[in-house]
Amino acid sequence: YLMRQYHLASHPITGMTVYQYKSTMVSKSPSECAIPSYTNSGCGDRVARQFRDFGPIARESSVQWKNTQAIYVDNTLMLLEAADKYDIDYYVDWVRGYLEGYLDYTYIRIEGKNKIIPMFYDGTVTYGYTVPEVGYYGPSNMRLGYVDMPTTYLLPILRTILATEEAIDKVKLWNYFRDIVYTFGMGDVGPLGGNHPALNYDTAIDDPFALMAMIELYEDTANPAYLEVARTIANNIVRERFHRGFFVQNEIMLYSRLDQPETLALLILDGVIRGYSSSEMPYYLADSGYIHGYLLSNDGVVEDRSYTQTVIYVKTIYDWE
Repeated sequence: YLMRQYHLASHPITGMTVYQYKSTMVSKSPSECAIPSYTNSGCGDRVARQFRDFGPIARESSVQWKNTQAIYVDNTLMLLEAADKYDIDYYVDWVRGYLEGYLDYTYIRIEGKNKIIPMFYDGTVTYGYTVPEVGYYGPSNMRLGYVDMPTTYLLPILRTILATEEAIDKVKLWNYFRDIVYTFGMGDVGPLGGNHPALNYDTAIDDPFALMAMIELYEDTANPAYLEVARTIANNIVRERFHRGFFVQNEIMLYSRLDQPETLALLILDGVIRGYSSSEMPYYLADSGYIHGYLLSNDGVVEDRSYTQTVIYVKTIYDWE
C-alpha cells in the first residue's frame, strides 16, 4: 500500500517521482519559524519557504536536484530487490518509468561531464534562479547551477535494464547508460546488451560504483573486457584511496567509514575472480546511514543541523595536529 502511494505521487506527464508524498506539518513555534536560517522541517515545507516565487509546485516532494540519491538510487535498488524477491514484475515497470522520466528531463552533458539540470518534478526548471534568502537548500543569493551526476546512478540504471524482460523496453535506458559510462571515462559499452564494447582499459576512474557496474556487466555478458576494466578501477581505488591501512576519500582525510562501499566492491571483484557468482556474496543495495542531531556545547544543547558526514568525515590529518 505504501509503495503504491509513492507511485501514485509520481508525475503523470514527466514520469519523475518524489522523495516524499506530502509536506511536513508545522510543529515548531512561530518565533522559531520566523527565522529563515532555521531549517528544521518542523516549520513546514522548506521549499515552499525558500522558493516561493515558483508557486504551488515549490514543495520538497517536487525537488529533483537534492536528495535524489534516495529517490533514484536507494528506492530504485530496493524496489528491484523486492520485485525479484516477491516476483512483482510491475515494480520493474515503475522504476523504469521513473528513471526514464528523470533522465529525459534532467540529464545533460556539459563540457564532457555528466550533469543534472535542477528542476521540479513537473519539468519546471530552476537552473539560473538566485535564491532570495537563506534556507535548507542553501544560502541567500545562491545561484542554482547544474548538479554533478554521481556515479551511484550507474547501478540502478543497469540493474533496471537487466531486470527488464523485453529488449525494446531496454533501449532508452541502455542508450542513457551508454552515454553516462562513456562520459565517466570508461569507454563505450556498445549497442544494447553490451556484448561488443570498446572499453577504456586505462581508465582513471577510482570509484566503487563504476567497479560494481563493470562486474555486473561482466556477469551478464561473460565478456572478459568488463573484468579487465574492473581490475583497472580496483587498482585505481587501492592506489588513490587506501592510506594508513584504511580506505579514505584521499590521503589527507583523517577518518574512514566502515560502511563505505570501496571494500564491498573490492571483495565482490575478488570473489568473482575466484569463480564465485555475485549472487553468492553480499551486494550493494542502499546508501549508508548517518547520525544527525543536536550538538552538546559547554553551556547546554544547541540545535544545529549537523551530520556525521559534515562533522566527522571532513576532518583531515592537519586537524589532528
